[in-house]
Amino acid sequence: MNFTEEGSLNALILAHQYFTLLEIEGIVDNGSTLRLGHVEIDKYYAGYRVFSHGFSSELTHNSMFRLMPFDVPVVNRSGIAAIFQASIHNEIPEEYFAGWVNQNRKSDLKKWISQMNKYIKKMLKETKTSK
Repeated sequence: MNFTEEGSLNALILAHQYFTLLEIEGIVDNGSTLRLGHVEIDKYYAGYRVFSHGFSSELTHNSMFRLMPFDVPVVNRSGIAAIFQASIHNEIPEEYFAGWVNQNRKSDLKKWISQMNKYIKKMLKETKTSK
């Protein structure tokens, strides 16, 4: 999905009846991966997995997490979403919704995204130097 398109995140929020269950509590380190919401970054190779789509793929130099505020008054829902950009194909980003936090946790999400983006860069650098 491309969340840069107007209204695409709001459409996802309206379509997902269990949206509140997708709230992020922090980075989860399970030993072999680091997970932020529904996106895992592998610790042993430059790869990622999106739970909601059930597949794994390789990270690219365009892979990163970013913040995206949202406000959907019709369901009284607002906050900050974590969006994972896996890659860019033909100038269109391939993006996945990782999760969200309430407005009052924006600084926490910013910190977690920064940590995950640093880890992605580290994994890409290690993969490049090992080839």
